[in-house]
Amino acid sequence: MRNPGALALGVLWLSLSSSPAMAKPATLAYIANAGNNHVQILDVETGQTVNKLYTGAAPWRLIESPDEKRLLVQHWYSETTAVVNLATNEIEAVLPTRGPGVFTPKGDKFWSYSWPGSFLQGYDGKTFKATDQRQTEDRSVYDLLFWGKDRLYLGQYDPISKVGRQVFDFVMAAKLDDPKHVSSSVKTGTSPAKLVLDPTGEFLLTANVDDRDVTMINTNGATARVTLGAGPRDILFTQGGKRMIVICWKPGARRSEVFTLSSNFKARPWPEVKADKTAEVEGGLVAAAVGPGGRVFYALDRPGKRLVTLDAETLKELSSVPVGDEPTTFVIRQVSQRERNRLARKTEARTRLEAVIATMKSHGAPYADVAFTETMTSEVPDEAKADGKGEAEAKPATKTVTSTLKTTINLPDSVRHEFADGGVRLAQGGRAISISRDGRFQNTPRQDLVYLLYALYGLPTEEVVRHLAGDVPGSPYLRNGIAVDIVRTVEEEGHRYHAIGAMGSHETVSQLWVSAETGFPVSVVEQFPVMRPKNPHAQDEGFRGLTETRVTYQKVDGGYVIPVKLSRYLDGKEVGWVGVSDIRFNQHPPAERFDLARLGGVLKAVPKKAEPAKVSAHEGPGLAVASQGNEHVGTPFDEHGPYNSNPPTSGPHTAYLTEWGVHAIPIPPETQVHNLEDGGVLVQYSCPTPCPDLVKQLEAAATKHDRVVVAPYPLVESRIVLTAWERIETLNEFDDHRIGAFIEAYAGKDHHPAKGEGSSDASREKEQE
Repeated sequence: MRNPGALALGVLWLSLSSSPAMAKPATLAYIANAGNNHVQILDVETGQTVNKLYTGAAPWRLIESPDEKRLLVQHWYSETTAVVNLATNEIEAVLPTRGPGVFTPKGDKFWSYSWPGSFLQGYDGKTFKATDQRQTEDRSVYDLLFWGKDRLYLGQYDPISKVGRQVFDFVMAAKLDDPKHVSSSVKTGTSPAKLVLDPTGEFLLTANVDDRDVTMINTNGATARVTLGAGPRDILFTQGGKRMIVICWKPGARRSEVFTLSSNFKARPWPEVKADKTAEVEGGLVAAAVGPGGRVFYALDRPGKRLVTLDAETLKELSSVPVGDEPTTFVIRQVSQRERNRLARKTEARTRLEAVIATMKSHGAPYADVAFTETMTSEVPDEAKADGKGEAEAKPATKTVTSTLKTTINLPDSVRHEFADGGVRLAQGGRAISISRDGRFQNTPRQDLVYLLYALYGLPTEEVVRHLAGDVPGSPYLRNGIAVDIVRTVEEEGHRYHAIGAMGSHETVSQLWVSAETGFPVSVVEQFPVMRPKNPHAQDEGFRGLTETRVTYQKVDGGYVIPVKLSRYLDGKEVGWVGVSDIRFNQHPPAERFDLARLGGVLKAVPKKAEPAKVSAHEGPGLAVASQGNEHVGTPFDEHGPYNSNPPTSGPHTAYLTEWGVHAIPIPPETQVHNLEDGGVLVQYSCPTPCPDLVKQLEAAATKHDRVVVAPYPLVESRIVLTAWERIETLNEFDDHRIGAFIEAYAGKDHHPAKGEGSSDASREKEQE
């Protein structure tokens, strides 16, 4: 007979080993998805999204507190830092700073800049109350860390300027106990955007993203360089510092390089660093972190939208998990299965938000689309009545101007505005395109949130949450959105409101106010990103970045509810109001009227034969087109002469270019030309109806090469058109060989004019000299 005690012990062991407390810990990646305005909590083993944190617009920096109890999320768009409790996912505080920021080694204080400004703000590391503020001389600080006793090191970098970009090739160092905050500099490579300490703490390393090397700095300020690949992005250490891993990626490249180096940072006078292995990884790796145990490391592929797991010894890619749009950085945490399950629950703030939305939705019947006429009235300066003789304080003369436009909203988020002058504006998925009546167009990564005041009645509650936050698949980097995980109830002027998106009454961030008494939205505040230094000691001059729309709702026939009056405010000042009339529901407009890829059907294909060059500089694929020079224009709407081919292959162009890679919406011709000038090739297609199979073929062909753009372009009669500088080729069907040959022949060949030649590029270079 078996021993019953042994049986009981076996059952007890089985029970304990299968309990959550004894289960294998979960490895979680907190990923800042800037395009979707959230921090994604990802289980890297299962690939499951555990939860999403809606803390603000365009998260770009994540900083875990030294006690591992808080995660500070810094936002590029909303210029805020949210303090998140890692045990509950609740937002405990919001700081008015964009970042970058850093904790002191003890965690007693948190310091942060607000790029590109030079003010350094200090906060208590536990309460996050402001404690100190320094005016420094250091602008465009992109990364910072403490090294030595109260010594702060700063890396400067400008990732966004398209014209006149300042390049830095040094790090700054300042002592926090110096009230004047005088900084000294140490020479590095170009653009030291990432700062890292080696495991011994004796050396500071910089990843120089516009260079090919890593700079090592010793405690005396002397430097040495380790040359690797183009665009070092991050530096890791494994095996107690005996192995160094560096990831490199240059924007526009289809692959990244990963280097391992054997390292001995105890050797003197300089560490012994020797190249070991090199591997190429598909995509653009922008951030990395060592996994628990050090056997694997994780890397974030920004254009590929995935988190990659690699073997730290062999550099072999082990797995990858999809993430959101425009991922920028991440933090790895290891937690118990019980804690993982707790982190999957809805926060109290999210539960309150869903209750507020459910009340809003209960007032009106759902609909699929709505069309109406907007009559806009505004007060503008009347120059005819201004004689200039009044006192400076006298109120300027104004006149009332009225205009109308027709608006159609197709749920969930497609918007079409038709203006009286023939212009059209389309918005969808966080993007917008403005089209003039003469055929010019310009796109922007921003869609107004006002459409949600109409669309919320026809959307499920969870979808309303995502649209308010700006969490829509395929969104661009600067997608507007509200920090919907912040919900508070306030009283103002005898009325109660639910304020969604802001901790305080005077925060300059996007937010939605809903009447707690009626359940109707009363105001939506939208923030435009302002990328200029702000002076907290003086009144900020110029546009502060806030627009507000105050709303009056009305119930109409059919049980529908719709805003019928909207008052517009700019930085708190009323600038006009809108009346809504001629309202029609469920007209079922065709989807192509909202399709950004086809410009809403507003513009038709333009038959235009390219003007061949009289003398071709070289033989090669495609037709040689006569040069139209390299002149610059300010925007795609600026006046300039006609192009001699469609799409253009040279001529007037904007001072900025578009990102290399795959695009979902057309690129203005004036921007296309700059990409061609920089040695790019454009692969564009025109499909009267969606053609996903062709798009996949073109993407696969183009992603084999660097400096290539794939995009729709509905203004050509050919199905496919290839352009390079002064070259064009048209195809009526996919031809992998011809497309590849065209790209191979022209990609990577720069066409900027030599100094002294007559062009805006040359004249600007001369001015800079």
